[in-house]
Order: sequence, then structure tokens, then C-alpha cells
Amino acid sequence: MSIKGWLLIKMLNMPTSIFETMLSRYEIHTKDDKTNALHEVMQEITLAGLYKAGFFSKAAFYGGTCLRIFHGLQRFSEDMDFSLLSPDKNFTLDDYFEPVIAEFKALGKRGCYDQKNKNRPNKYRIGVFERKHRNR
Repeated sequence: MSIKGWLLIKMLNMPTSIFETMLSRYEIHTKDDKTNALHEVMQEITLAGLYKAGFFSKAAFYGGTCLRIFHGLQRFSEDMDFSLLSPDKNFTLDDYFEPVIAEFKALGKRGCYDQKNKNRPNKYRIGVFERKHRNR
């Protein structure tokens, strides 16, 4: 096969978007594999949006999802857990969701989220969803 032929085949098999490129890192054999991969990619997009909004100057990411994404722990968790670095009565997650939604839009996707109350001061949980849950 010629170099041109090989390059054409490579180009035809390349993911067509950043989102698809992110998904291509996963081995997807079952519907559950695809669901888990989609969920993790959406969590990574959420983290990127939060980072760009300066969220991590006020809060830390922790818990099972953090361990899986940053340390490769073989554990699946749907929620993303955060703790404020210092108490702040005026803090609200709502201030950070527009940049997250913008990150999804930049990739041609629609972001949906759910803020879950952990019933503990300065602790927050975010769920990210593929379909409508709570739109912004």
C-alpha cells in the first residue's frame, strides 16, 4: 500500500470531533462500556470548565471519581465530589456552571448537571448527565 493510501485510510478512521477523540481512548464493546465512557468524558469536560472558571482556587476535587480520573483506580462513580478549601457562606456552585456549559457547547454537546446536597457544610456533589436532567 502506498503512503497516500495509508494516510487516506488513517484519515477516514480518525474521530471527527474532539469529543469522539476523547471517546476513542476507551475500549467499547457493550452498551455499558459506552455509557461509562460517555460519562467519564463528560466528567472530564466538566472539570475543564470548572478549571477555566477558577473553581479550583476555592475548592478541591476528591472521592472515587477523582481517584479514577487522576490515579486510574478501577472504580466507577457517577458523582463528582468537591470540598471548599475554606468555609464561605456565600459560595454557590451556580456561579461556575456557565463556563461548564460553554465547554460542552464548544464541543458541540449539551451539558446537563445536577447539584446534589451532601448535607455537610462546604461539601458539594455534581452529577453530569447525557440527557436532560437539569438544563442550563
